[in-house]
Amino acid sequence: MYRILSLVFLFPLFYTAQITISDTDMLQSGEMYFYSSSPDFLLVDVSLTGANYSWDNSALTVLNQDTLNAVNVTSTPFAISIVF
Repeated sequence: MYRILSLVFLFPLFYTAQITISDTDMLQSGEMYFYSSSPDFLLVDVSLTGANYSWDNSALTVLNQDTLNAVNVTSTPFAISIVF
């Protein structure tokens, strides 16, 4: 039993991949972001991934589109400023 538990706890040490998120990946205040939803989610094969693979979403039809306005925390109510 001890050997099995040792292997279970050592197994994650073999993984070396980790994404890196920097401030350029975050929303920038004052920017407007557009996002869309599509009814074609069954046509997309998300298992096709890997190094140097690009998804071509040009054939998707837009069902709904909306915008997200990023604002500075100082322009939000005080209660929200406490959380962030």
